[in-house]
Amino acid sequence: MTPPAGQFDIAIVLSITGDGLVSREGIKGLQNALSYMAGEDIYTHQVRRVMDEGRPAILAKYPLLANVVAPDNIGEDTVEAWLA
Repeated sequence: MTPPAGQFDIAIVLSITGDGLVSREGIKGLQNALSYMAGEDIYTHQVRRVMDEGRPAILAKYPLLANVVAPDNIGEDTVEAWLA
């Protein structure tokens, strides 16, 4: 089921506010959320810049997310357990 426009899985939001990709949808889900935030399609080489620009807006609205840090060894096989 696709969420309504502007609503994204918490894993995508944490990928933007944190330092690691924990999106269940991988880079494509992250790009979709960042494109929504930017108001235009963004490409892989723009992801880091748009994340850096969008992070303050998310953290201003949800400051507690700044305290959520994914483990260094997070991977495809451990992300679901961490998100649970």
